This record gives sequence, structure tokens and C-alpha cells, in this order.
Amino acid sequence: MKLLEADPLPIVCQGCTEIDCSSCEYGAMRWYFSPKDELQIRRKGLIKAMERLQRQIDDIDKQLLTFTDEV
Repeated sequence: MKLLEADPLPIVCQGCTEIDCSSCEYGAMRWYFSPKDELQIRRKGLIKAMERLQRQIDDIDKQLLTFTDEV
């Protein structure tokens, strides 16, 4: 994945002389990911969320096994 530079540059960036945009509040207007990369990032995030939820379900299942059925 690589960042793409907006073309044309946003108006706020046109007079800028800074080399590093990471500390600039307008950096996200100048640099962006391709639509394909955006989808891959979103997919990774969803997979991580599903794995986290599955671990939570597994923990609940383990806790449920410790209970005895009381009638």
C-alpha cells in the first residue's frame, strides 16, 4: 500500500513548504489511499473485530462450562 498525492493539490497545500505532512491538519487532504487499499484496510479491521468477538464468545463458553445445572 502506498499513499497517493492529490492532483491538483488542495488550496491549503499549494503554498506549503513543509516536507513532512504527518503533523499537518491538512495532510489527509493531500495524501490518500487508493480505493483498493481502502477496502483492504477496512477488510483487515473487520477480520480483527471478528477474531476479537470470537475470543469473547470462547471465553463466555468456558465460563458457562463452570456452572452446574441447578434445578
